[in-house]
Amino acid sequence: MISTLTVAIIRDSYHLVDYKWAVPYLLVLIIVLVGSAIVSFALAGHTSRKSLPEPALPPLQANTQIVKLDASPQIHNTVIVGKDAPQPPERTKAQQHDYETAKKVVSESGPRVIAVLRFVRRHGEVRFGVFPPVQLPGNIGSKEMQSILDDLTQKELVSRRDIHEPGNPQSVYDIAAPMKVALEEILYEES
Repeated sequence: MISTLTVAIIRDSYHLVDYKWAVPYLLVLIIVLVGSAIVSFALAGHTSRKSLPEPALPPLQANTQIVKLDASPQIHNTVIVGKDAPQPPERTKAQQHDYETAKKVVSESGPRVIAVLRFVRRHGEVRFGVFPPVQLPGNIGSKEMQSILDDLTQKELVSRRDIHEPGNPQSVYDIAAPMKVALEEILYEES
């Protein structure tokens, strides 16, 4: 009975189908397919037929020597040790100021502050709202961590922004953008 009913519904609804959109739809579909095939063919022809220019080899520098191995020249860099050794790139005045500020704050603070800075560096922004963060570093409680972060905000190592949502105001802490590079260097210098 179900199959007979289904056949009757399909048979009776057949005349209700409106085919006036079928032809324009098929024409648009054919135009899009042909157009995309033409574009694909044109792009494939441009990339596969043209050869890319050969990359230029860098000029030999003072600390480079050519060594012959197996009758083919290969370039090996030599290591210079001592007073002629290349120095790390110098910081700009702003970067040097940030480095010195961060170095002073970290050297004056204890291991708990360093643990909090490493935690924020590793995990990104930390949010304090109605509920404290789920994960905290070591044996540091949420109130102590927020107090440390507020202190670091005043010392300009950490930035804080407040989000005023109804029912859930939040304070969001993250490493201050200018201090990220300096703290990368300082937090892991002595480990």
